[in-house]
Amino acid sequence: METQNPKPKNIGLDDISHKGTNQTEVVSSGIIILNHENFFSIFDNKAQKDSLFQTAIVAGIIAAKKTSDVFPLCYHIPLTAIDIVIDMINKDSVIIEPSSRLESAHHGVSPHQVNQNFISPHLELPRHFKSVKSAKNIQSSSQAQTNSKLQSQITKINKAKHHFALLQTHEINAIKKQHIQAHDSHLYALCVKASIKAQGKVKPVMESLYATSTTLLSLYNGLKPLVKQNNTMTITQIHLESLSQH
Repeated sequence: METQNPKPKNIGLDDISHKGTNQTEVVSSGIIILNHENFFSIFDNKAQKDSLFQTAIVAGIIAAKKTSDVFPLCYHIPLTAIDIVIDMINKDSVIIEPSSRLESAHHGVSPHQVNQNFISPHLELPRHFKSVKSAKNIQSSSQAQTNSKLQSQITKINKAKHHFALLQTHEINAIKKQHIQAHDSHLYALCVKASIKAQGKVKPVMESLYATSTTLLSLYNGLKPLVKQNNTMTITQIHLESLSQH
């Protein structure tokens, strides 16, 4: 007897009408790395720096508002605040001078201190364990054996998580070492942080990441005519920093 394969689910947006409305804030960040020669020759000119920063921030704000137009599987959600900050940092993640800022419905979001490795070396992995309901006729010895197996599985998962964290830390340190060597051990960067608030049924995760990416690309585009070699610029470490719900 032939079995019929289930029809594949059509591409579309899931029904979220049953979800409640919440005030959420999503923060993401990324960096663009330059060598020391380009960094100081460009940003010693305050007017030039302000023009580059303001243009990039406006591009990021527009990107956040147009996210659902670019990504077809994103919901169009009402944004209540867009705050994009650009900080100038050195290889030790020390902010060199206050950033230029352009705000839209700003609610006083302060930039967090930039992590020394430009990304958290820890990754929280989800833990899913099925609860086992014992039948009344299961003997105590059988229950103990089941508990022992579960504990063994938990121990193996914890060891795997620890091993993964060590590997990730090693890879991040290797990437940072490569960046430092590629830039003559004089690492300077522009750190972009986008904080997006929204009132709705969907969290503005894509809006924040897209705003960060677009701001970095706008900086790259503005810096191209000013740097001596374009291969001395690197965009990296675009990631989600935090997600909060109020």
